[in-house]
Amino acid sequence: KFQQFRQDILDIAKDTGLGADEIANFGQQLVGAFKDKTIGGLSGMNLVEDQTQAGAKLAQVVGLPVKEITDGLTAASLAFNSTFEEIGDVAISVEQHSGVAAKEIVSFLGDIAPAAQEAGFNLQEFASLAAVAQQRSGRSGSALAEQFGRVIPAISEAKEELLDLASQETALQDPKFLNAVNDSNLKGILEGIAKAYSDLDVRSQQFIVNLLGGRREAAAILSLFANNKTYEDILKGTENSAGMLERRFEKVRETITNTL
Repeated sequence: KFQQFRQDILDIAKDTGLGADEIANFGQQLVGAFKDKTIGGLSGMNLVEDQTQAGAKLAQVVGLPVKEITDGLTAASLAFNSTFEEIGDVAISVEQHSGVAAKEIVSFLGDIAPAAQEAGFNLQEFASLAAVAQQRSGRSGSALAEQFGRVIPAISEAKEELLDLASQETALQDPKFLNAVNDSNLKGILEGIAKAYSDLDVRSQQFIVNLLGGRREAAAILSLFANNKTYEDILKGTENSAGMLERRFEKVRETITNTL
């Protein structure tokens, strides 16, 4: 199997125009992370080989060094149970529909991965959210991920306070919101808060602002969830994202071949 893997590394290096050493180091790290895993119907060394190839292509397509995206891609792949290829497909689709660079989306997904599962968003939803947040705030993927990373546990811990708030505020008495709070469903909680926010009294609004980490942070997060057509459109675009990494890579490869 390892003999085969060495050959694969040489093939991938040739295919992507990246150095064999760089691919070999990348592959070694992925062996550690994925040899006992099954993702997207692939397991063991088949998965490792597939991830190595897709990761190398993605690095070329988004213009980042392989070693810079290894940790983030690995974290995102494990958190969202998605292959590197699927992550690449979604990031490129989101770039096409939003104008936000795929590499920012990839870095956001890598940074948000540890908190992602708890939040209840899937890969496509988080990638689309990242794009809208960035369009509106102009902040980098990693800055946004850091903010989400703080907000997610804060909301999970505020269950009692949120139920208490809902008992005083008619705008929050929507059964969907109350169920979301009881189930710690972050997505439902944020949607409910965003919908009701302008109808809340000043004291309740202040509580929400503090919960979300301050005025600027609250504005950025709430604008994402308030009847957001842009988000819906970007998300819809990801339904047809399969094969996008491969197509974009072919274009890049033509450029590489022509330059050589």
